[in-house]
Amino acid sequence: MNGPALLSAACLSCATIVRSGELFCPDCGRYALDIVRRCPKCGGFIEQPNGDELGCRFCRDKKFAFDAAASPFIYAGAVAKAVTTMKYGPIYRSAVAMGRFLGTHIPDPMRIADRVIFPPMSRMALFLRGFNQAAVLADEVARRGVMLLDTQLLKKVKRTKQQAELSLDERKRNLSGAFALTRPVTGKRFLLIDDVATTLTTANEIATLLKNNGADKVFVLTFARKSMHFD
Repeated sequence: MNGPALLSAACLSCATIVRSGELFCPDCGRYALDIVRRCPKCGGFIEQPNGDELGCRFCRDKKFAFDAAASPFIYAGAVAKAVTTMKYGPIYRSAVAMGRFLGTHIPDPMRIADRVIFPPMSRMALFLRGFNQAAVLADEVARRGVMLLDTQLLKKVKRTKQQAELSLDERKRNLSGAFALTRPVTGKRFLLIDDVATTLTTANEIATLLKNNGADKVFVLTFARKSMHFD
């Protein structure tokens, strides 16, 4: 996947020059929160060390079509600023850096995936932003995970509103029927990549589509995850 030439390594939050491979400078790094305790069901941050298999406060009453979800960072502080700047700046090199990091932090159980995929954007949205940040992340994850990137499997077939503007129920209605498959997926295992998981609505919609068409496994890996504990 082609894109603009990469610049020197810079902090994703404040743009201070950092050593190659580092995402944040020491100052911003203090506000880049790792998810050190994950809910075994939804992958979100949990307060107690031993998570309940039935889920956390966020997901206990929810049903998901995907098999597991994970994110290295909480969407707050320096991470939230970095993602927002990357998407709406837009800054291509930041998406590359995030993808490279994700590619070296794929949870072992997810490495059985046959191919890497990402949520597609509409042509208009892609034109306005210049690139699909999820596609850039997925490309880097596939390269570092030595996995197959499938850029054509998913297509967007419904015009949708910005998810950030909607309530949970509105998000579900907004994305219902928004995606379609271009080929059979029976027995396949997928790793779905995105920048941020907020309510997991997008991930679940795509996972449901894949599972309903015979996919064996669907894993979700995002750079950051929204948490009710950190606004």
